[in-house]
Amino acid sequence: ENRAAAASLLQNLFLRHPEGEEFSVYTYGTTLQMVCEEEEDPQTLSGSIDSLVYENQSSYFKTSLQELLGRIRDRKEQVYTRLLVICDGADDTEYGPTESELLEQLREDKIPIYALGSRWEQDTSGLAFLFTLARKTGGAGWMLDDLEEHTDVTEILNQDAQMLVCQVPVVPPLRDGSRKMVSGSAGDLSFSEEVQLPLISAADLELW
Repeated sequence: ENRAAAASLLQNLFLRHPEGEEFSVYTYGTTLQMVCEEEEDPQTLSGSIDSLVYENQSSYFKTSLQELLGRIRDRKEQVYTRLLVICDGADDTEYGPTESELLEQLREDKIPIYALGSRWEQDTSGLAFLFTLARKTGGAGWMLDDLEEHTDVTEILNQDAQMLVCQVPVVPPLRDGSRKMVSGSAGDLSFSEEVQLPLISAADLELW
């Protein structure tokens, strides 16, 4: 039942995602497996979900999450990335990253976790860490069998994808075309980025 609910929710998300948003689909057991990567075509994405095979196997959640975060870092792309994790929270890892290490990496890379928990024989004890990650990274969490409308999850994810733009005028003394570091913060969010300063103002540019 939870498998069907998860598939239905993902199909709905793929059909209603904002234009230009790309998805990568991974599964994990003892290793992380890529199903499709950086795809935005709903039909291709739906096919990737239909092709999944469910197996009763060991689950290495923490090490798989660490590997996925490493792959995201290796891409070195300046894009907003979110993780939607659907699992029962089971983790058979004997050795691997600690919970605090994973949380620190997620915070450093500013990646929120959205968690969809699935009960295994009515056992939810393994989901505590997953929902902690979601809460502490600014995401959200739901239990699959408690959801009444899958559209609620899609709407929340789509709202999170709405980017805010801040425009800062550059005063004339700084309009020299040089490259400088710009830093800023808003609430719990902060950023630091190297930018090239303009030679003229935006208003003057519009007059050309």
